[in-house]
Parts: sequence; C-alpha cells; structure tokens
Amino acid sequence: MDDRLLSEFLSEAEDLLEELYADVARLRARRSEGRARRELVGRLFRHVHTFKGTASAAGLDAAGALAHEFETLLDAVRLGRAAADDAVLDAFEDATAALAESVGASASGEGAAETGALVARLRVLAHARTPNAMDDEDVTGLLPADVAWELTAYERRRLCEAVREGARAYVVRADFDLADFDEQFRRMSEALDSVGEVVATQPGVEPSAPERVTFRIVYASSAGRERLSEILKPFGARLSEG
Repeated sequence: MDDRLLSEFLSEAEDLLEELYADVARLRARRSEGRARRELVGRLFRHVHTFKGTASAAGLDAAGALAHEFETLLDAVRLGRAAADDAVLDAFEDATAALAESVGASASGEGAAETGALVARLRVLAHARTPNAMDDEDVTGLLPADVAWELTAYERRRLCEAVREGARAYVVRADFDLADFDEQFRRMSEALDSVGEVVATQPGVEPSAPERVTFRIVYASSAGRERLSEILKPFGARLSEG
C-alpha cells in the first residue's frame, strides 16, 4: 500500500464522509420533494463515486468494493428503479457508517470489518425494481428531437419526473463571448435555478462564430413564460417550449 496515497485518501475521506452523513439525513427529510430528492441523490452518487476511486487508488479494495455497491444502489434510485424509501435510506446510513469504519480501521492500521451481509443487502435493494419502474423515459413531445436525442437516461428520467410534478419543459438557447462565457453561464444558471430546474446543458460552438460558445439548456419550471423571459432577458437568451 502506498503511504502517500493512503494519507491523501484519509484526508479526503473525512470530508466526503461528513458530506455523506449530512446529505443522507437531508434526503430522509426531503425525499417527498422531487427536485430536492433528485439533487441530493445525484450529490450522494458523486460523493460515493469519488470515495470509491480514491479508496481503490490507495489499495483499500474492501472499502472500494463496498462503495461500488453503494454507488450501484444510488444509481438505481437515480433511474427510478429503486425508491428512496425507508429500507433504502436505512441502507444508505448503514453503508456510510461502514465506510467510516473502514476509514478508521485504515487510519489505525487495523483490518477491514466484514461487510458481506451489507453488500448482499445493497445488491438486493438495487435489483428490487419498484412497481412503476421504467427502463427508459419517453421524452417524445416534450423536446425537439435533436435536443432529446442527446439526453442521457438520467436526464430523461429527471425531466419526466419534473413534468409529472407539474413543471413544463423548455429549451433555453444562449450564446456568450468566449472571454467570459463561464461567468455569464454561471449567472444565468443561478437565475434559472431560482424558479426551476436545469436538467441538462448542451454546449457547442458554431463554425460561423468560433469566438462565441453556444448553449442549449433543457429546463423544467412551473413558472410562466413571461417570468422566465424576464429572467433571461439580461443574458440575451431565447426560450422555447418543447
């Protein structure tokens, strides 16, 4: 085991575990809120994915394997194949605690605790499909075909859930100067987030204007067109419904 990699892992893992504990608690409290649930599950997935990668790089195979099963269950929830119910949330809490124990054992030079039963439980939950689970979401009619084609399965699921919750699907088109596009895009995204949900971002560059960066943003909101147009006006962005 590489001591430098282990030291880096232990330093990063402490922060990741703190975020995991907090986000699992937030998810339990807000699981009935569609947008909050989607954002929290996505954030948990990223935390666990990072933990898995750093643990594996440090040679902590058992911790990496447990994180992989945790990640697989989170992926099932993201795709709607598993529900964020009490059984799943309990498993999230237990998996987080087990990862914390593995970090503590690594820091003290002790052997990893047995996690076989927890791994089996995570696998069962990840493959126990919810009654209304769908392999894919049909976004036909919600978006132009060329925009819909580029969405991932996660983005299609997110959009359809938002629409079922009462939002409308929009496409926002904007272009910014290459010199400050990142700041302009950040400000516009924050403005959009205040009244809706950015589902996907599709950047590009037009051959006729290589000095500008274009964006197609798939967006869901229950706000009216007039309100959204006001928000987008300072950025010169255009709004259309699917």
